[in-house]
Amino acid sequence: ETPNLDALAAEGMIFTNAYASASNCAPSRANMMSGQWPQRHGIYTVGSSERGKSSTRKLIPVKNNQYIPQDNILIPEVLKKAGYLTCHSGKWHLNDDPKTKGFDVNIGGNHSGGPGSYYPPYKRVPSLTAPSDDYYLTNLIMDKTLDFLNSVKDQAFFLYYSPYAVHTPIQPYKELLAKYENKPEWNGQN
Repeated sequence: ETPNLDALAAEGMIFTNAYASASNCAPSRANMMSGQWPQRHGIYTVGSSERGKSSTRKLIPVKNNQYIPQDNILIPEVLKKAGYLTCHSGKWHLNDDPKTKGFDVNIGGNHSGGPGSYYPPYKRVPSLTAPSDDYYLTNLIMDKTLDFLNSVKDQAFFLYYSPYAVHTPIQPYKELLAKYENKPEWNGQN
C-alpha cells in the first residue's frame, strides 16, 4: 500500500538494521543536525528530564538541554557557507527559529514539540496560514516544500524535512479516515 515508498526504496539505499543514538524525537534531530551524541549537545529527552512523580523515579534525572546550544554548529550552517540554499520544513523543536542555525527558508519550524492541531488554526505553528478551514497541516507543509523544490532550478540546496505527523494530537486526514476505519484488525491494531 506504499507504492511511492516502494519505488523510492527500489532506486535507493535501504537500511534494514539501524541504530538510533536517542530514543525520541528532539535528541535524534539534534544528533543528526550536529553530528554529535547527546553527551555533547546535552539533549537527552523531550522537555524536562524530571517529568513525572519524583517518588516513582528509579534513576536520578540527567541534566537536560531543551534546545541545542547556540555554539553547536549544525549541518545547514556549514552547507550555507559552502553556497547551498538551505530549507527546513516541518517540526524543528531545537530552538525558536531554524533560521538562526543556518536555514535560509523555514516552513513551519519553531520551538514547539507539536502543532496543537492538524487543522486550522495550527495552534503552535503560527507562521503558517491555511488557504481553507479544512486544510491539513501535513499537506500545507508539503505544498510549500514542493514550491521550494520547484524554485531551486540549478542551485545546490539542502532540504531537511521533519514531519509533525508522527506527533500528537492524533487527528486523521479526513479524506483517508474511511479507508483505515474499514480495514480489518491486524495484529491487535485497527
